Amino acid sequence: MQAKSLSRRHFLGGAVGSALGLGAASAFAGIHADRVTNWDETFDLIIVGSGFAGLSTAYQAYKEGVRKIVILEKMEAYGGNSALCGALMCMPLTKMQKAKGIEDSSEILVQDMLKAGRGFNHIELTRTLAENAHKCFDMMIECGVELQDKVIRLGGHSRPRAHLPKVPSGGSITVPMHKWLRDKGVEFRNRTNVVQVVRNTDGVEGLIVETDYDWHTNSHRGLRTLRATGGIVVATGSWGQDREFVTATMPAYKDLECTSQPGSTATMIKALLDAGALPVMMDMYQLGPWASPDEKGAGPGSFFADYAFAEGIAVDPKTGARFMNELADRRTRAEAQLVVLAKGTAEKPNYPFCFCSEATTEHAEGFKAAYREGTVKRDDSVEALAKRHGCDPKALQASIDDWNEIVAGKKPDPFKKPLDVKTELKVPFYSMRLSPKLHYCMGGASITTKAEVVSRRRYARSTASMPRAKSRAACTAWPVWAAALRSNAWSTVRLPATKSPSASRRPERRLRRREQNEIEHHPQRTLCRCRLRSRRAGVCRLNGRWRPHERKAHEGFRRRNRLPDLPRRSASDLAPVRQGLHRLPRHDGQDPDEAQQVRQVPACVRPLRQHARMHDLPRRTQGFEGALQRLPRRRMDELQITAANGAELKAPSPSRGRPTV
Repeated sequence: MQAKSLSRRHFLGGAVGSALGLGAASAFAGIHADRVTNWDETFDLIIVGSGFAGLSTAYQAYKEGVRKIVILEKMEAYGGNSALCGALMCMPLTKMQKAKGIEDSSEILVQDMLKAGRGFNHIELTRTLAENAHKCFDMMIECGVELQDKVIRLGGHSRPRAHLPKVPSGGSITVPMHKWLRDKGVEFRNRTNVVQVVRNTDGVEGLIVETDYDWHTNSHRGLRTLRATGGIVVATGSWGQDREFVTATMPAYKDLECTSQPGSTATMIKALLDAGALPVMMDMYQLGPWASPDEKGAGPGSFFADYAFAEGIAVDPKTGARFMNELADRRTRAEAQLVVLAKGTAEKPNYPFCFCSEATTEHAEGFKAAYREGTVKRDDSVEALAKRHGCDPKALQASIDDWNEIVAGKKPDPFKKPLDVKTELKVPFYSMRLSPKLHYCMGGASITTKAEVVSRRRYARSTASMPRAKSRAACTAWPVWAAALRSNAWSTVRLPATKSPSASRRPERRLRRREQNEIEHHPQRTLCRCRLRSRRAGVCRLNGRWRPHERKAHEGFRRRNRLPDLPRRSASDLAPVRQGLHRLPRHDGQDPDEAQQVRQVPACVRPLRQHARMHDLPRRTQGFEGALQRLPRRRMDELQITAANGAELKAPSPSRGRPTV
């Protein structure tokens, strides 16, 4: 089959849009990096990540006619977290769901997601996922994935819409899709770590990657440049195992165990942020309420917990009673469990637990493995169950009786838990301790509805909206001086370079000279910043902000900012302040090598604007001599200045003549 002509915009609008339905793959929309001129290899499409999102993107791209596709994976094994998860996929309007007579719609799924997301959802992306999720069902069937003939309800969903593979593991999906894509000519490369995204003025160009990457030692053999003519799709997942990055974004979760595989680090998101991607909700993490402290990560016990939640109850050992809706969304259940855990101590933790009857274990996924590994325990009486978890047997028996009455329809459930399967609780009981674990981050790089990464430069502050000032120094230097004024301390100040003063500002210069004289001769007097205003514009700068000139505001500023009693400075110390030449050498016997050191001046002193501009003049060749001639005519003992062209200017002593070359 001949490959179609594929533009970058066509691919982002079509192929990746469908990929969002399964894994929210985000296409990288070109972020600045150093341009690479020599490329080692060229592909039509580069996909970073070999999980559900990356595989579904490659599938759709192949359907669109793209043929030269490469999928990059930094770990030894393909699949990432997708290969280890429970493979419970919630998809409305599939053929299997319709065949079982379950009424559902994409709009109902959107409402469930908005409720579980507390309204933080990106509504357009939510609709994209809900409306395209059923396409993933057909994709998996075509790729040879075998699914069980049942649809169940998971926590947070108002309809049964979760589909399962015959073997309850994500590898039952990634392996068949991996094989199908390989047969179609898609190339896979493992141990390839992306370190930089490269673009030019037209958009994204390619990647710089580390080959033969070893995550154990964080080492590699070398660097290669890969060019993408059709686009790049980033589908690398979250970073739960990057403890440093988790601590930086959500310090409260720094000590929580994570359910992800070891390769779930922030390598790719750091590259995107470093290149200029706009971050979104980087501190919103999801905790898994089905996790247990008796197994590492999310093992088979997490599969069993979903069935125990649906057909059993969860109990607080302190009270022996239920404390949550076992089929609420993950955040609600995790927060409820954290409240129960807070009642315990380090020496005697108070782990909540869930349990069910033996009838539930006959069809619960993961039960046999969890029971074999000791995560799930069996008890043949209420007393034995209460003793195992340290709760009151009578209170526990009362909770069991209440649940059995709810199942029989004799009383309503106070937590309003939906009952798709009604199972009474009776001996023997199978229980598991609960403790939420860090699952993944809900945020990442911001994307558009076409899965294009949004650059933070798109929302950068425009210089056109800033207040207009008479000079660059008036706009940029004022916040520095305002902060120094409040601190009333001595500090080193470097003023920004600006153009030479013009003759039209002579009235303003006289104002500056008057202020300078007041500083030199009356250091104890209150300095009113009103003198920094522009007579023409009728505005002044108070507290680092621009506002209309108001007499009362100025009087209040004077009362709040009375200067402290400053020590009397000698004439030699005040000379640089009067002249504004803070980069000129001192001539009190110091080493000539200290000539370029910046002078220490009172932070409350604002140098004259026309003199502040001169600190950049020694770097200039033209106009330098004229600038010196405009200096106040005063004695300049042993003053030496080196011009940019290497000529030396000297002031004759003791005469008052002008400096000569």
